[in-house]
Amino acid sequence: MLNNFKKELKKIVYQTSKFFDRFNLHPNYWTMISLIFAILSGIFYSKYIIVYNFNEIIAVLMLLISGLFDVVDGELARKNKLVTKFGEFLDSTSDRFAEIFIYFGILLGGYTSPELVYLVITFSLMISYVRSKAETIKIKMIGIGIAERAERLLLLAIGTITGQIQTALIIILILSVITIVQRIWFIRKKS
Repeated sequence: MLNNFKKELKKIVYQTSKFFDRFNLHPNYWTMISLIFAILSGIFYSKYIIVYNFNEIIAVLMLLISGLFDVVDGELARKNKLVTKFGEFLDSTSDRFAEIFIYFGILLGGYTSPELVYLVITFSLMISYVRSKAETIKIKMIGIGIAERAERLLLLAIGTITGQIQTALIIILILSVITIVQRIWFIRKKS
């Protein structure tokens, strides 16, 4: 869905990555920094650390910072010709852990039922699994599906800011199921 704004987003990502390139860190470090902010987001969602009624705001802030570094790492890898198979693996794996930590924090924070969180985590991970499996049979899945990771996290951020985390999770679940079906359909047509 966000691919419709790809040109504008690419310009912003490029400018942002230029700023972070000044720190001269390998892209894999940015990947790990992204994961650390996702873990922090999960901790603030969980309410293990309580900051006077600001937990949700801090959780969203950590979530958005995590997303920023997740975009920066790939852009820096491409820009500096540091793209490696391990880097791709590390990025993809840390993205899955990030989602698990964030949703687990939501579960521990008591924002919704365990069943809903379980379904959201499961279908979010299945979106990635379908992509990964498709790429093993040489079918590229970039931009296929209505709710890739960025869209899901953006919906969660909006739901948190508006106090509608449960509603956001229901929407994420529905869009995740649709995305999986879209990807399976795409693979069927391409194979």
